[in-house]
Amino acid sequence: NCTVCDANAKQSGSCPAGSSADPVTCACNAGFIGDGLQSGFGCYQCPAGTYQVGGGCARCPANSMSAAGSFNFSACLCDAGYTMQGGLCVACPAGTYKAANGSSCIACPVNSYSLAAAAQCACNAGFSGEFDSCSICPNGTYGPGGDVACIPC
Repeated sequence: NCTVCDANAKQSGSCPAGSSADPVTCACNAGFIGDGLQSGFGCYQCPAGTYQVGGGCARCPANSMSAAGSFNFSACLCDAGYTMQGGLCVACPAGTYKAANGSSCIACPVNSYSLAAAAQCACNAGFSGEFDSCSICPNGTYGPGGDVACIPC
């Protein structure tokens, strides 16, 4: 009777035909946990937001995410507005932003601002446009800031 490994496991050794000895061992692939046996617990993928540590799955730090089946801490990417510092995802400071997972905080462009943990910047009062191209409002208008168009006085 030879051991049969789960589809998500690696097999070591082989079971010769007619042999009563079973030198086969099963080990789950990276990102999977379990006993590796088709007839046992099998191998289960670590869910999104976790990564494999030894025989279990550990949660990524707060304000981060990982894909299902991740097998090391570096797969945990900080959310938009947060950056990795000392193994934790901390808010980008005011005056900076981070639009995507995994990137670094970037200083807001000229004539714009942000609060802490921002995914994008907003135009300063007196300016209008998108955060990356804020233009001063023309004479006879005012701009409340953000992405609101200049308003006639």
